[in-house]
Amino acid sequence: MSSPNAAARCTIHARSRTAASVAAVSTRLLITLTLLCGLAILAAFAFQVLIR
Repeated sequence: MSSPNAAARCTIHARSRTAASVAAVSTRLLITLTLLCGLAILAAFAFQVLIR
């Protein structure tokens, strides 16, 4: 029943696969960098509190 629809989705997905994967990788990279920066800030704050 949904085989023509699935075929159309596959062709569209195959055409824009590179752009989509690059966007997904860049988004994951941005999220990872943001989380790492947040963790670094929290660690520095905890270090300052422990030193006092």
